Amino acid sequence: MFLRPLSAHLRLLSSVAAALLLAAAPARAQAGGAVELVVSDAETGAPLAGASVRVDGGAAGVSDSSGRVLLEGLPAGTHVIEVEMMGRRTMQPQVEVSTGQTLELEVLMDASAVELPEITAETQPDDGPGNAISRAFGRTRGTGILISRGQIERSRARRLSDLLGKVPGVRILYGSGGAVAMLQGGSGADPSSLGQRCVAEVYLDGVLLRTPSLDIVAIHELDAVEVYLHVVPPEYSGSNAGCGVIVLHTRTQ
Repeated sequence: MFLRPLSAHLRLLSSVAAALLLAAAPARAQAGGAVELVVSDAETGAPLAGASVRVDGGAAGVSDSSGRVLLEGLPAGTHVIEVEMMGRRTMQPQVEVSTGQTLELEVLMDASAVELPEITAETQPDDGPGNAISRAFGRTRGTGILISRGQIERSRARRLSDLLGKVPGVRILYGSGGAVAMLQGGSGADPSSLGQRCVAEVYLDGVLLRTPSLDIVAIHELDAVEVYLHVVPPEYSGSNAGCGVIVLHTRTQ
């Protein structure tokens, strides 16, 4: 049974500086001496599990659920015990150990700010995995035109209709319903009146829009645009796909 005659006084000093020696226990029949360590929260006194303990720079153990670590077989003499735990101030009490003696040592650890390493964030490249552009790349290669987010920004276009008007094979027409696109190479007819023209279908994040008006989405919200003049991927082969298809991907998907 361990004796703690100066427990209250020693705990008070420990909260200010370090762990303090509480008392000497009866001798054990063993080679060298031992230290029974208790790691606790300096404010609440609750046991702290998971604290790493070293003796004279060498690993010695980890505190259990009751905050205890038994350090045995210590040569007689002075030893430095280092107690370290994430989010706690590291403690380094010094103890004097005698052969056949077990000392009880309580370490009261104060909370300490944790300095985290600097985190650097990098923007995902236009063809990075998982974004709209990489998903569209396999479809557009050889069958259509892919306009990446970088190309959209570099075009300085204010509206999608302005952007698509610069794409070879795309003709923009303006009417009461807004701007629509006619794609050269589409199989539809091209009569003189706007209402009968073969207008390209428009998909927004995979959903076919009821109106083919191009400027219903702000251009700064777009992550990528696919334009199909000739061969249309199966997932976009709607009733009017023969007139061409324009696929819009927003930056929020």
